[in-house]
Amino acid sequence: MADKKTFDIFIPKDPYDKAKKQTLYAAVNGEGYYFERGKTHKVSKPFYDVISSSLAAQAKVDERILELENIKM
Repeated sequence: MADKKTFDIFIPKDPYDKAKKQTLYAAVNGEGYYFERGKTHKVSKPFYDVISSSLAAQAKVDERILELENIKM
């Protein structure tokens, strides 16, 4: 039987979203959803893991971009 436990995850707004859609699409095993940014959502463990990994990777990219911008100056 599938685990029905849900987890809360906050999806921050994307400052680089020029189209102002402010949604995040996440898919796991062929099941996909759009999540509105700037809000907390209740998601299953697989979606929690995928979104958390994505947000962590984006944070590392953003940090590196800032480092490189500081080097240029």
